[in-house]
Amino acid sequence: LLSGDHHWYNFGDAYGRSIDIFKDGTTSPGPHGINDDELLVRETESLPRDDGRPHFIFYHLMSVHELGYHNERFEKYQPIENMVAFEMSAPKILSRAKIQAVHNAYDNRVLQADHFLERIFETLERKGYLESFVAVVTADHGQLLGENGRFGHPKQFADLQSIRIPMIFLSS
Repeated sequence: LLSGDHHWYNFGDAYGRSIDIFKDGTTSPGPHGINDDELLVRETESLPRDDGRPHFIFYHLMSVHELGYHNERFEKYQPIENMVAFEMSAPKILSRAKIQAVHNAYDNRVLQADHFLERIFETLERKGYLESFVAVVTADHGQLLGENGRFGHPKQFADLQSIRIPMIFLSS
């Protein structure tokens, strides 16, 4: 269950062919488009109750990604500046206030991702999937937030901030 487009460059095929359900933002968009994590909650709610067999469920959230749909109700930290406005590959010299605004926007997106993870886990619990489970919450990449004048996660460089990612393990 993936928000975003996972069919570009045949990326969807990388998940394999023996998948019971494959939904991404292109096949099942959320209310605000393909990058809206609301679709993950909706698809989780459509799952049947746990039948006791082993399951593997993979989620890909776009909330923290700069292209993900961002709901204004999560704008706790102000002021904000979307880093998409900055050229990703060329280093920029920005004021501390601009860099703080980029950090604020990112922190707001983390709040939104937390909200969707909470809703997904609540739904999985209600449907019985968390009676016996192991979950790994991680990221596919880090994010540069002004370190060395760089923003985002371009392919042209690999700073520690873009390759070090959080990883949380949960189990019943």
